[in-house]
Amino acid sequence: MIGPQSLVYDLTPEQAVMRQRAKEFAEAEVEPVATDYDVDPRFPHELFAKMAESGLTGAPFPKKFGGEEVSYLEYVTMVEEVARVDAAAAVVMMLNYTLAGKPILFVGSEEQQQRWIPDLVTGKRVGAFALSEPVAGSDASAMRTIAIPDGDDYVLTGEKHYTTSGDVADLFVIAAQVPVGESWRFAAFVLDDPDTPGFHRRRLEHKLGIRMSTMAKLRLEDVRIPAANMLGRPGKGFQTMMRTLDGGRVGISGQAIGVCQRAVEESVAFSTQRHAFGGPIATLGAIQVMLADMATQCSAARALVYRVAQMFDAGDHWPIMASQAKLFASRAANFCAYQNLQIHGGYGYFGELSIADRLFRDARILEIYEGTSQIQQLIISRSLTKEDAEHPFRDSAAPEPIDLPDPVQVVVDYEARKAAGEEENEGEEG
Repeated sequence: MIGPQSLVYDLTPEQAVMRQRAKEFAEAEVEPVATDYDVDPRFPHELFAKMAESGLTGAPFPKKFGGEEVSYLEYVTMVEEVARVDAAAAVVMMLNYTLAGKPILFVGSEEQQQRWIPDLVTGKRVGAFALSEPVAGSDASAMRTIAIPDGDDYVLTGEKHYTTSGDVADLFVIAAQVPVGESWRFAAFVLDDPDTPGFHRRRLEHKLGIRMSTMAKLRLEDVRIPAANMLGRPGKGFQTMMRTLDGGRVGISGQAIGVCQRAVEESVAFSTQRHAFGGPIATLGAIQVMLADMATQCSAARALVYRVAQMFDAGDHWPIMASQAKLFASRAANFCAYQNLQIHGGYGYFGELSIADRLFRDARILEIYEGTSQIQQLIISRSLTKEDAEHPFRDSAAPEPIDLPDPVQVVVDYEARKAAGEEENEGEEG
């Protein structure tokens, strides 16, 4: 670690045990296979099972569902230790909780939580969070996936992009627009059977980094989901998604710290062993400046992220702070990964000679997913001009969707299409 242990981790002995457990698991189970999954990208089913068995995937869940109910601070340090070994493995570890589990815990009924959460804790199910679409990434109001009520079901139609673990998941939290009177309102549904007719998925290939963590494109063609699988009520889906992303950004910030830490360690090790101009390159002023800046960025990111995690533990869920943590930590990770590659020179450019290239590629996504750096800046800047600057967007209403047809007409058209299909089926039977 950079700096004295007491300054790096303000943890109780019990909390430090959780961090050490993640560190030991990552070094024993992740390190030996990380390069293989980077070279041959695929979801690590065996490693995921080991994570679940060791309690890493379920640690932050409530104890009543089989979790350990660890604090945000503990969880961030666990994510950091896994990401220090492999950033993609940290995503695999986080997903069941930060994106699939949290919406259910936020607004799911007791029955829904009992039905789905235990399987996410034990790793019996792989969870996924389907929000982004071809034309709706940073701008959630542009979401075009719709859910039409039909008896005891909702019928979903639309496309989702960049769904992490979507190619292998068997439980999806899906965002959609629901007609409420003459308006569209956000809602969240759980699809717990990927074999449901009309549900199609395809893995997205040629990822730049975090290749162990796979992604998929989803297509929904009249997919029936029971109304009982809606989380909360229509109109509350937007707030649920935003709260989910706030917590996820803290987890991603922990991932970024892990990348920072490994980049510093690799740079120090290489620069003290690599000789040029009559001695180790670590004695050269240019390299010393790079190492100093990297260590400072890493320590500053860690201090900010840990502080935000402690705020979340205290019940202070401030979106502005989650955004600041992700913005700063993700930038620090990219800075450290870039400098690490530069220090390694040619040795860093070839993956068979170091992991500098993997760190460089893995770091890039940190400024893109769970809200780009520009979106974090937007959230932060808007909060500064709001009357309640400390708690922006906490109770904000969902934005009106754009470019969607009149909801009343959509329901009428659906009913007509459904009736025509029934008549055609009756004709065929006759």
